[in-house]
Amino acid sequence: MNDTLPLLPPFSEVEEGICRLASCRPDLPKQEIILTRLNYHIAKSLRDVTNQLLKPFDLSYVSFSALMMLFASPNSEINPSKLCDVTGETRTNMTRISDDLVTRGLIRRHPNAEDRRRIVLMLTPKAENLLKKILPLLWEKQKEIYSKFSADEKKTLEALLKKQLAAIEELK
Repeated sequence: MNDTLPLLPPFSEVEEGICRLASCRPDLPKQEIILTRLNYHIAKSLRDVTNQLLKPFDLSYVSFSALMMLFASPNSEINPSKLCDVTGETRTNMTRISDDLVTRGLIRRHPNAEDRRRIVLMLTPKAENLLKKILPLLWEKQKEIYSKFSADEKKTLEALLKKQLAAIEELK
C-alpha cells in the first residue's frame, strides 16, 4: 500500500481484539462484530484510496461525490437539500463544500424556475471537463480493487451487500 495513505491497523489486529473480547464475553456476537468492523475498515480504505486519487485535482471524496451527483442529475442540476440527502452530508458541510465549488467555478447557484426562493446548484462546463479527466482514472482504480474477484464473485458480493443494506434500512 502507498505510504501517502493514512494507515489503518492491519485488520488482523482488529480481529484479534474482538476475539480477546469474545473470550471474556461469551454472549458477544463475534461474527457480526467482525463483519461490521470489516465493513468499516473497507469503507475507510476505499475512501482513502479515492482521496489519494483526487488529491492532484484538489478535490476530496465529499466534493467529488457532490460533483458526481450533479453530473448524474437531470440537466446537471440539483437543489441543495436533495444533494445533502444523496451524499449523506449535513446541510452545514454541504454549504461549505458548495461554497468552495462555487468559488472554484465548478458549480453555480441560480434560483429555481418554479420557486425563486429556492436555490438550484448547477454543474459548470469546467467541472464537466474535470470529471472527464478524473473518471477514467477512478474507473481504472476500481477495476484494480476488484481484480482479484471473478465476475461471479462480484455478482455475489453485490447481492450480499445489497441484502445487508436492506437489513440495515429496515432498522431505520
